[in-house]
Amino acid sequence: MEYLRRVRWETRHCPAVVVSKAAVARTQAAAGTPGTAADVQRFAQLTEFAPAPEGLAPLPAWEAQFCASFCVLRDRLAAVNTVAQLPPSPAAPFPSLKDGAACCAYCFGATTAGKDGSDAPLNPPLMVTVTALDHVSVVRLLDHMVNYVAAHPIRQHYVPWLFAVLARLDLPLDPDTASNLRMLLRLCCTRRAALDSPQDPLLPGLNILITILAKVFAQSGQ
Repeated sequence: MEYLRRVRWETRHCPAVVVSKAAVARTQAAAGTPGTAADVQRFAQLTEFAPAPEGLAPLPAWEAQFCASFCVLRDRLAAVNTVAQLPPSPAAPFPSLKDGAACCAYCFGATTAGKDGSDAPLNPPLMVTVTALDHVSVVRLLDHMVNYVAAHPIRQHYVPWLFAVLARLDLPLDPDTASNLRMLLRLCCTRRAALDSPQDPLLPGLNILITILAKVFAQSGQ
């Protein structure tokens, strides 16, 4: 059933008409309209990622080790049989994915104090909840989350749910999901660029998300 849901979802997201970017570029060049300076500047703003301030970016060795561990986690989560291997969830039932506001309120809306004094989500991403989400559900939830984060700058208690959803996101990516990941990467980079101390409690979470998006899902364009 999940396979059929995914096929139907991918069918609905296929564009009716596909135009080659190379063909468009050749047509514009032939017409002498390569784009205005404003167009070029706007494109740059939409595609560039804010660099990390000095001392706030993770080391390449850490990135490589983290990515390897994250990929192992993704494989293990994909292999979990939720019904057979996990107990019932003690958390509140997850909202309908048709209601983006309710989903984001469940994931991001309330906090509780973590063991280290930091903010933690009141409804944490339990394994039984996360593994119950199939690919279509993960993509829909990610879309809700990115729209929410675009309107509400990332806070510390957003990170666990974003991490969990990315851990359940399958490859390859459809164009809309890839666009959402690039948007999330851009938001994370912009938020990190605004930090002024390596001791900021939000920095580790941002570096984790940025590493996943840029290295595992290859959305940095590098």
